[in-house]
Amino acid sequence: LTYSVEELRSILSNTDMLFANRHEIQRLCNMTARSFSDIGDEVEIVVVTYDVGGSQIYADERIEIPSVQARAIEPTGAGDGYRAGFLVGFVNGYDLEVCGKIGATVASFVVEKRGSQTNLPDWSNMKERYERFFHEIV
Repeated sequence: LTYSVEELRSILSNTDMLFANRHEIQRLCNMTARSFSDIGDEVEIVVVTYDVGGSQIYADERIEIPSVQARAIEPTGAGDGYRAGFLVGFVNGYDLEVCGKIGATVASFVVEKRGSQTNLPDWSNMKERYERFFHEIV
């Protein structure tokens, strides 16, 4: 899809939460002629994923989330898995750091099998891996 600068700026001004990978956020900055800081000032929560480099959540502060170790076979769908996990945490009232950790944990399952939806964890499996990796209870 192609949007004009005005359309993109309008979308951003009506966005509360933005998810993007590092390439998408750079492209958005270029297309809107805005800095990342400007976008962060406009959007309440910005989540940027960095593949094996984890993710960063920008809200009142910057929160760094490491990627969860996995036996990666195929990266397709990892970002979708991350967003799904993050949003499950968010709608259930977890703080943003825990949401990011849930997202990273779900993504770690997705990359372990071919096909983007063939290895989605249930809450119990996600919780077990989360607690083992982050050494905290979710």
